[in-house]
Amino acid sequence: MTHQGDSHDITHRQADRRFVVTEGGADVAHLEYVVRDGVWFITHTFTEPAARGRGLAARVTRAALEAARSEHVTVRPVCPFVVDYVATHPEYADVLAPARAE
Repeated sequence: MTHQGDSHDITHRQADRRFVVTEGGADVAHLEYVVRDGVWFITHTFTEPAARGRGLAARVTRAALEAARSEHVTVRPVCPFVVDYVATHPEYADVLAPARAE
């Protein structure tokens, strides 16, 4: 699945368990997740240094959360960026996996 926006594409590479932002054919940002018990644990986001400061991490995070919603999957943010993102975007509360007792 590819999402288009501005001058970049965001692709869900399911086999690699990542969402990737490309510009001009090059990967410039990505979000990684692992699947456990049907939950996507979002473990990492990364933006190439030359592409930072343009909101690409937020865009790839939003794309992943929207994909989870459309696929009826819940997510558990582990990556600090995504933890902060969902804390400031309550519209994604419905895709968050319930907290579990540790």
